[in-house]
Amino acid sequence: MKNLFGILALVGLICTHVVFAQNGDKIFKTATAKEHIATTSENAITSEQIAEKNTLRLSEKLALDVAQTNAIAAINLETAEKAMELRSTLRSTDVRAFKTQLTALYNQRDADIRSLLTQNQIADYNATKADMKALRDNAK
Repeated sequence: MKNLFGILALVGLICTHVVFAQNGDKIFKTATAKEHIATTSENAITSEQIAEKNTLRLSEKLALDVAQTNAIAAINLETAEKAMELRSTLRSTDVRAFKTQLTALYNQRDADIRSLLTQNQIADYNATKADMKALRDNAK
């Protein structure tokens, strides 16, 4: 009887440990996400870096000339600054408005960029955007 009671107590401890270990993992993930948000705000990428990266990527993919590159760099910088402003003001308070305004901002950027491109470059731009969308969809 004592052995049976000991075995049941041991099984109970093991089961309790497994249950709490799963919940502890969720707590750990939540805590690390909060820490990540706190540390990334200190090491955040700037709007200039975002614009430069986007412009470089487009100039390589679309073989832009100097005038197109400069104009697209200005468009990307303006868009990145507005997007950062939206993230800092609306993202935490009104997510739906944030998504709507950010989508409108990116659609305007795409229209402005397309107005600067030739027909061949527009086709390449559309293909590049489709590839990026496919990558995002596959990541989900």
